[in-house]
Amino acid sequence: MLESSLLKLNFTPNEIKVYSALFEIGKCRAGKIIELTGMHRNLVYLALENLEARGLLTKVLVKGVAEFSANDPTALLDEIENKKEIARSAIEELAKKKGAENRDVQIFEGLEGVKRARNRVLNYPAGETFYVIGATKLNSEPELEAYWRKFHKARETKGINQKILFENSNDPILKDAISWRNKLPHMEARSLPFNIDSPFWIDFIKDNVNIGIAGHDPLTVSIKSPGIAEGFKKYFDYFWNQRVQVKSGLDAVREEIYNMLDELKPGEEYLVFGALGKDYPEGFTPLYDKFHTDRIKKEVVTKMLCYQESYQVLLDRFKRCGDEYLKFSFVKKYISAPPIPMQINLYKGKAFFIIYDKTPTVIHFEQPQVNQAFLSYFENIWQQETYTLRGAEALQNIWLEAIDAKDLRFIGARGYFIDKFPKLFAVIEEKAKKTPGIRWRNIVDPGARGHRITNYPWAETKYSLPGVKNPNVVWLFGNKLVISNWAEGDTPVLFVSENKQLFQSYSDYFEALWNQRATTYDGVEQIKTLLLESVSFGDYDVFAEGKKITDVLGVDFFIKWQQEKKRLGVKSRGIMNSLYKDQPTVTKSITQMKFITGYAVPTVTLIFKEKVININFSDRPVAFLIEDAEIAESNRAYFNLLWKSGK
Repeated sequence: MLESSLLKLNFTPNEIKVYSALFEIGKCRAGKIIELTGMHRNLVYLALENLEARGLLTKVLVKGVAEFSANDPTALLDEIENKKEIARSAIEELAKKKGAENRDVQIFEGLEGVKRARNRVLNYPAGETFYVIGATKLNSEPELEAYWRKFHKARETKGINQKILFENSNDPILKDAISWRNKLPHMEARSLPFNIDSPFWIDFIKDNVNIGIAGHDPLTVSIKSPGIAEGFKKYFDYFWNQRVQVKSGLDAVREEIYNMLDELKPGEEYLVFGALGKDYPEGFTPLYDKFHTDRIKKEVVTKMLCYQESYQVLLDRFKRCGDEYLKFSFVKKYISAPPIPMQINLYKGKAFFIIYDKTPTVIHFEQPQVNQAFLSYFENIWQQETYTLRGAEALQNIWLEAIDAKDLRFIGARGYFIDKFPKLFAVIEEKAKKTPGIRWRNIVDPGARGHRITNYPWAETKYSLPGVKNPNVVWLFGNKLVISNWAEGDTPVLFVSENKQLFQSYSDYFEALWNQRATTYDGVEQIKTLLLESVSFGDYDVFAEGKKITDVLGVDFFIKWQQEKKRLGVKSRGIMNSLYKDQPTVTKSITQMKFITGYAVPTVTLIFKEKVININFSDRPVAFLIEDAEIAESNRAYFNLLWKSGK
């Protein structure tokens, strides 16, 4: 079989023997081929010379001696393609000599005839466009589909463009045929703008027209005529440029949204104006669940403007369909728009309406100006950065949304919502417990100490705000700033903003408060609170004042503080003036004490690992909590120096 094939490819018997030997032996000298084939050396060298001239082998000099190796056998195809180019050039020259239009007609029968007629397209130069009108599912049977794929690969290699108008049908075979073709280079495929089961198709390129009669034994009439081809081009352009299509039924919606998905690449987006999210006619919920699962897998982005009652439903759908962290799905609410049973989709210069009814309708627009008009309207609303919400349920939704964002920052959260709406908060608490990695940071006045909002494992609280209770609470999460106001009692009013500058301003303000190194505690009660809180800071050293700590804060409090330290195993060392050995600050203390004669300090200083507390017992006692590891270390170094000299 191999010898027969190579003879048909213009190999001589001697060339066949030498060529085959090269594949059998691999890279070698001529002597090895002579030995294997038994041929005369002159015949071997002549065959090698001819094969090299045809580009079928490579000759390399190694230390002055020639070595030969066979090239990739696909070089045989290159040889044929080169001959085709020569033939095409000769055909063009002959056509010029003939002068008059060559309107010859040929008839091709059967599937092989379809292939022969179509292969003639490959004789045209790169940059030409091949057109098909009325492609039908009848020429999508397996044998032809396999051939089309092979044909398109050759067409792509040649750089020939193609446009196809398929018959308009919801048949899945045709939908698949359009889908995979639209993924090919130099290819556009779409449906005719009207419903028809076409019994024939027309294809043409430059000066060649084929009229195909579909069926199991198809017939193709091929006409060579530039004039006829130009006439069909006008016919094609008329239907290709029909920019409005109307379809009905759930299958029409499925086809439209998946056509959109097929056209969009990962990272590209489409916009939806008026997404319902719920109250769909029958069949839409499973359709949209599957569609969004496929969309999210492909990483195509959507931005939806929805009605307020659909907001949470859409978010739940996207998470359920695979976009847990909403990387590819963005939703904003209409605040005042009433829901209507229609949505508008916008993508790549196109627009389509879906009218929700028992029998839904799709209206598709190809005109860029229609897309642009709705796009401007959409962006105007999407970029609206601030709005107002009211009520406990709205605040619950804000809190649930903040849990999804993981990191939530408060300024002034005292737990009003938890106290006033325990049932609504129970939903929030349950979700928070099931969400790993969340973090709530709260800067509030000391009066909120001990509230539930401060006690969760994921909650961190700093009590550095003044003691005046502010009716406003600032929330920062994701890219949102929310200010909740409780001035109306049980009805919170929420100011919501996604303005980047405003969000950043409040974010900077929060971080400045959170990272400030010194916090003031004013008055006896706040100092007591600070000392009880300091038990959680760990072991410490203290420069102790003689007696004011018990005189001002009370012996009972001092004992309570020492008992709490003992319960938690906190160890401490203290330095004090030897005059005060018999004071309650010594006799009631569990601190290991050393005394220095003549030692006196105006303040009590507690030194922790990374914190320092200074307490000044003036007429209005005040304490400062300094959170700075370097300051703590310098105080500790001084303490250790005195500790060595104490007794």
